[in-house]
Amino acid sequence: MKAMSLLFLCSWIAILGTVGAGTDVNKSGQRPLESKSTPSSKIDTKVLEAIQAKGVATVFVRLNVITTTNKTPKPEEKQTQASAIAIAQERVLQELAGTQYKLRRKFETVPTLSMEVGADALTVLERSSYVTRVYEVSKSFSSPAEVIPHTDKRK
Repeated sequence: MKAMSLLFLCSWIAILGTVGAGTDVNKSGQRPLESKSTPSSKIDTKVLEAIQAKGVATVFVRLNVITTTNKTPKPEEKQTQASAIAIAQERVLQELAGTQYKLRRKFETVPTLSMEVGADALTVLERSSYVTRVYEVSKSFSSPAEVIPHTDKRK
């Protein structure tokens, strides 16, 4: 069973490493950070406004990790998912090396980081294959589970 979990985890690492290939880049080889949020942009407009106004923004960074939809996952599924989240978090933090950011929190069961970022870190997050979305932390929320929209399947 451990071999299956390890194989599953390695598969996700391989998938995470290939997501985002082929994105637009400018002459310097970097994907430009746009001034407005576009449908293809990972960055929420409020984050861009905060960066322009204050130079930094407090954000949740949603990671490109598929989580289980099973309401009662088995312990090995929980461990595999937690490992995949931790790996994606470390990869994002490695990509941010040398930029202006402050890690506020790593979540263990939700594929999210809470951080303060400057414009240079936001550019790295925008082009990272490990990031699916960057959105502003509202002062009234303390957990990404409180601000990530959920659909009501009871309808």
